[in-house]
Amino acid sequence: QSSLVPKVFPETRLLQFSSKYMPMEALGGDLYDVYQISDKVFSVMILDVCGHGVPAALITTMAKMAFSSNTKKYSTAHEIVSHVNQELAEVLENSGNFLTAFYAIIDIENKIISYTNAGHNIIYILHENKTISCLPNNGPVIGVVKDLEFLSCSEQLYSGDRIVLYTDGLIEARNPTGIMFDTPRLLDIMNKYGNSDIHTFVTELCSCLKHFQDLAPVTDDVALLVIDTIFSK
Repeated sequence: QSSLVPKVFPETRLLQFSSKYMPMEALGGDLYDVYQISDKVFSVMILDVCGHGVPAALITTMAKMAFSSNTKKYSTAHEIVSHVNQELAEVLENSGNFLTAFYAIIDIENKIISYTNAGHNIIYILHENKTISCLPNNGPVIGVVKDLEFLSCSEQLYSGDRIVLYTDGLIEARNPTGIMFDTPRLLDIMNKYGNSDIHTFVTELCSCLKHFQDLAPVTDDVALLVIDTIFSK
């Protein structure tokens, strides 16, 4: 499964990438990926399969293949997610298994991110002026019902934006007294370390999570993919 998670990201002077994957068990059900479509168009994906262990890892493998192949065939986020859903629903329908996913296309030339959020948690963009934009859920989960329609939404990007993709194992982590890490804590950390370089930001966020959890048992996988925009102004 280690080979499913990218170790090296596409090289471009206009975007920076950093990531961290912390599986609950030896095999996990979270995944992220980055695809280079052209010199100025990239797409990013993060997903979370319901469940853990071997069954989730097998579905993760199928999902990676489906996203990779459909990224090459279609040009919009909703088309790609729709075809991924169709393929996975053929296999998973009536099994009780499903996954959430966030898939986005970053158009560097036009400074736009077009995305489909299929039942996934809200994705955040931290702007250079410390304001935060939300990319909310705009579609159903993947793998339950065939022939579903998904929507694409768009958001303007600016130089210095930091896009934070994560799975719910981050915000739903608990400390020994049962308190959740939760979204406000994530947003506070984003603001606190917003001026740090991207790799320091990821390291500090993961460190804050581990410090918060302390000795509490880990109950879910955590995946984190962060993208910085470095557009010319």
